[in-house]
Amino acid sequence: MSETPPQSGRSSIFDNRYRYDHIYPRGRSGETLRAWDTQDNDRLVVVKRPAPQDAPPMRAAQQVSIGNERKSLERLTGHPVLTELRGVGTFRVGNQTHDYIVMDRAEGDIIADVV
Repeated sequence: MSETPPQSGRSSIFDNRYRYDHIYPRGRSGETLRAWDTQDNDRLVVVKRPAPQDAPPMRAAQQVSIGNERKSLERLTGHPVLTELRGVGTFRVGNQTHDYIVMDRAEGDIIADVV
């Protein structure tokens, strides 16, 4: 499932690196962006970040969730069936700095669709 990156007219850039064209429905860790890493040969990735439009207390909780996911992915690096953690970074919303994580985009069937 090799997708080509969207043209700039149909996408946005996050952190001057990740071109994204879709934000998945919000979850516990905020937003998940379907993206391409423009500094890594347009590698398919997902970016997880606290939702910038959420109130600071909600973003703080999302930040904790993203931090826990990062630690788990770091411990499980190299596992044959898990996506790899590809990067981490920070971004600012107002005067607060938040972490984000970048991982390979999983390919294959969605379990809920199969069962």
